[in-house]
Parts: sequence; structure tokens; C-alpha cells
Amino acid sequence: MSENFRSRAEVLQPINEIFSQIATESAVEIAYDQSARLNPGRTFDDDPAGKSLASPLEIDLLDADYSAEEADDEGEELAAFCGGVTLYRTSHQSADRCGIYCPERKSSALERYCRPAARCKGTGSHPDGCPCEKRAFHPMQMIRQGIFEASEIRMMLSLLAVLDNARQDTPLTAVLTSPMIGMSMEELALLRIHTPVGSIYDALKGAAAEEVPPAVRNKAKEALQTIRCWRREALLHSVPELLWHLYRTSGYYDYVGALPDGILRQANLRMLIDRAGDFERTNERGLFRFLRYMDALQRRSTDLSAARTLGESENVVRIMTIHRSKGLEFPVVFLANIAGAFNTQDISGDVLYHAHAGIGVRVYENTKIGRQKYDTLGRRSVKEVIRRETIAEEMRILYVAMTRAQEKLILTGTLRTSRSGLSRLAQLRDFCRKYAKEEGETFPDAAILGASCYLDWIALALMRHPDGQALMEGVEGIELREWSDEKARFAVRFEKVDVRTSRSEEESAADAELSAIRSGEPLPPGTRSSYVDAVLSWTYDSRGTEQIHAKTSVTELKRENFPDEEVLPSFAPAVGAGAGGQDWEVPRFLRTAKRAALSPMERGTAMHALMQHLDFAECT
Repeated sequence: MSENFRSRAEVLQPINEIFSQIATESAVEIAYDQSARLNPGRTFDDDPAGKSLASPLEIDLLDADYSAEEADDEGEELAAFCGGVTLYRTSHQSADRCGIYCPERKSSALERYCRPAARCKGTGSHPDGCPCEKRAFHPMQMIRQGIFEASEIRMMLSLLAVLDNARQDTPLTAVLTSPMIGMSMEELALLRIHTPVGSIYDALKGAAAEEVPPAVRNKAKEALQTIRCWRREALLHSVPELLWHLYRTSGYYDYVGALPDGILRQANLRMLIDRAGDFERTNERGLFRFLRYMDALQRRSTDLSAARTLGESENVVRIMTIHRSKGLEFPVVFLANIAGAFNTQDISGDVLYHAHAGIGVRVYENTKIGRQKYDTLGRRSVKEVIRRETIAEEMRILYVAMTRAQEKLILTGTLRTSRSGLSRLAQLRDFCRKYAKEEGETFPDAAILGASCYLDWIALALMRHPDGQALMEGVEGIELREWSDEKARFAVRFEKVDVRTSRSEEESAADAELSAIRSGEPLPPGTRSSYVDAVLSWTYDSRGTEQIHAKTSVTELKRENFPDEEVLPSFAPAVGAGAGGQDWEVPRFLRTAKRAALSPMERGTAMHALMQHLDFAECT
């Protein structure tokens, strides 16, 4: 099919302009010729109010200076800042001047979609989920990680494990400290002090002694009765019925519904029942076999997708990975973090393997100047093959991401100035300057394969386009080329951001108490002031233990208890022993200029190894 019926010409023609210059058969095994071009075939209805998304492809870049930062921030946090700020700014501007006209509803709506701002392929690498979630628009649908990563699912699986075998300390501790039972870690510590031997379940049973405080004793008794009651129900019901019974009697289903994303959490709990029902319809039944089945899925990393609470037709913001977006389409697409580096972990190991190129290893050699490592020719060959395939796959991923948009495509990225003063923008311009005088329709393989991120490719293509001159300021001798189409237009925008000021303002607005603590000022009046003051002024009740070492060696104990005992000199090795002893020489194959003698720890290790292998049976 030569025509594309998904996107506007204002989306397709810029894509053609970019990929016609960077996609070649020799570099990435993709020939973007006339037969591969995207030709617009769809006619879009115009909004009677005159609003339209027919505008150039937007490239919004943040120039963030981190050179004066006290600590080096992780790439994920930087990418979150990039995606969040740009998404917020650009979307508000777009909402004021344009809209999407829906002929069926005879009204305008604006739906937005973006790739996660983290540099990974999924949304689960960031500790708080996708960073864009905190700054994007609501309502929103997050395409989250698998069901085993959900805290409510882990809790219910722990409860089922306890009902199957109550003498499992880790699941039982999780259940006891959960809202279903409500015990604290301090109360469990008191039970363990009273019953130092045995499992946590033994500690619960031993809580009836008079030495245990009455409040803790009553809680332990109720927890034991509740668990025994649930275990009796597990013998009478199937796993799906047992789960519904636990949801109702424990109140956990209503509890998670009151938490953030409560609807999604409850949907995950219902999905667990559905999975249990599917398992019960097989030849394998029972709680024990169901738990083994779930454990096998986790060991094989075969995670189940989390529940979805919104349909595909809902007019909400959707945040997902590029891989999950394959086959989908959205009116507006935000592709964030285009300056994030490609993942090169596949070529960083000491041993590289390729199905056709074979195995390449890195060689280690002990020399007079120390241990050296270097690549073999075989490893370099395998590394180059894997690197080319990785670059080709990244280009396919970029093509998938950019072709998801129907009416509007917006690319965002951060050009960072590191603590050492190295500017990513300057690096980008230096990379493009090397190929500024290229006159061919496509760039050479060295330029395509030398890219480290999506922005490198896009900058190469824009370098010879009049709309890309804002990106190439200061680069001389560029050979401009004619536009492939009048609608292949770009809007490149830079925004300078003071990272430290932005963060301090955001933190101050988010938490006045935290800001006052960091600046050393008095806490502002409020409901939490007394609580914060009590937490910060709290001290440990040391009870004289501050002078007791947590770990003491035998030598230290001997020195403390027998200070006047004569200390014998270190013995010398049998060979070459001199008067008063001497250092043990390091073996020649391990010897360096800075390490000529064994350390006391190494001498001790050698003596232990000797004593271990001596045959004392023949000693008289």
C-alpha cells in the first residue's frame, strides 16, 4: 500500500525528510527509498471554529546546566524533568491555539500520549513509576508493570502462603504487619525477645505468657485466631472462593480502594481471582499447587500484565513504552527523552556471543606493570556485529514511535551540561560539523552508526534543512538541500532552565516544613509542626550500650583483658628469615611496584590455609 491513511501530511512529510537521509541498506539494513515513503492518503475534517493541529513537527529541547550541582543526578531524574516540564509547557500552549475536531461529537477534544521519560524501555525502572506521571494531565492511564510488582498482589500471595504453611517467617511477618492484622514491628520484636528460638508462628503461640505486655498478648491472640480461622476456610473452599472470602473478612479490598490508584489496585485483586479461576479449571487444583504455579511464573520472569481500568477509546493521557505502542495510533504523540543514550549493555561484557558471528572474549594478562586487559580481534568483530544490529533496532523503534501520531507529533529532549562543564549541545554540534559538507542524499555509514541517541540522527537530517538552523547555530559550511515536500517543516525551540532554582522552588512549594528544615529556619505553624519536631528531636535510649562494640576481634579482647602480657614479634618465613623477622614477599606473578610484601591479613590467610591442610594425625 503506497498511501498512509493514519496521519496528516504535516506528520508524515517530516518523517520522510528525516529517514530518507539516515536509513540506508549498508548501515542499518533499511533502504528508505521512494517505495518506503509515507504518502498521505487521509483527509482530515476541519473544525468549524478554525482550530487545527496542522502545524510543523515540534522539537522542544531543554538546555539544562548541571555544572554547579552538588551531586550528579541520575539519568532517569533528568529525563523526568525533561519530559515533565516540556510536556506541561507545550501542551498548555497547544491547548490554547489548537484542537482535534471529532465529526461524530461535533466538538473539539485534545488527547495526548507520550513515551515514558525514563531512558529505559519500560515504565518500571523509576522507583516512583513513570516520572511523567507526576507532571502530566489527568485523567491518565498508566501502562504499568506486571501484576507481581503490585504491592497488593504481593500481600495477598504472602497471605495465601501463610494459609498453606504458617511456619514461613517472611510471608507471616508481612501479613502480621499489614492492615489485615495491624501489628507493629516493635510488638513483633517483643514477641521474638520472649521466644528467641523457633519461627514467628512459635512466637505468636508463646505470647500467652505473663511476661508479655497485655496489649501485645491480646493482639497476638487475635492474630493467631484469625489465621487459624482463615486456614480452616482454605480447606473448605477453592482458591477463587477463598480469595473473595479473604477480601470481605479482612477488609483489605476496601482498604486498597482508598489508596491512590485505588480503582486499579482493586482491579488487580479481581484479576488475581480470575487467574485463580483459570488455574482451577485445569487438572491442577488446590492452594498449594496454585502457589507453586505462581512461584514458577515469577522464577521464569513470566509476569502477568496488570489490570486496566480504562478502555482503548477513553479520552485520556496514555503513558507507555514504544514497544507497547506498536499497532496503536493517537491524535497527539509526545516522544520524550530523544537525547537519551542508546542501551549498549549488550556489548559491554567480557564475553560476547552472537548466533552467527560466534563468541568473542576479552583477555586478561599479568604483566610487570600489573594486570592488563584488552580486546581480542574476535571480540571486536562480534562487538561490531552486535552494535550494528542494536543501531538498526533503535532506528526501527524510532520509526515506530514517530508514526503513531495522527495529527500532531512533538519531540522533547534535554541537552545537559555536566558537572565537568561538558555541554551536550556542543557535542551534538561537533558531531554534525564533521558531516556538514556532505552533498549526497543520504549520510555516510560512519555518521549513521556513530549516533548515540535519537537526537543525533534528527540533528543530522535537520542540519541541511532551513528550519534546523536554530539547532546548528555556529556551525559553518553546511550544504543546504531542497525540501522533499512543502509540508516537511520543523519548529525547533530551546529553553534555558536553571535546574537548581527550579528544584528549590518546587521543593519549597511542595513541602514548607522540609524547606524550613533544610534552611535551618523555624518550622512554620501547622498541624504537622509538633510531629516533625518530635521526630527530629528523638534520641535513642542507649542504656549504656554506646560504649560496647558491635563487633570485637579476639586480639582486641586479649589486649583489653591482658594489657601487660608480652607481645611476641612476628615470626619470619622459614626461607630467608633474618633477625627479628621480615616481610613475606609477594609471589612474582602477583608482584607490583606498590605491592612487594604480603599484608597481615594475607599472612593470616596463608597460615589458615596451611593449618587446614596439615595432617595432625601423624603429629606426636
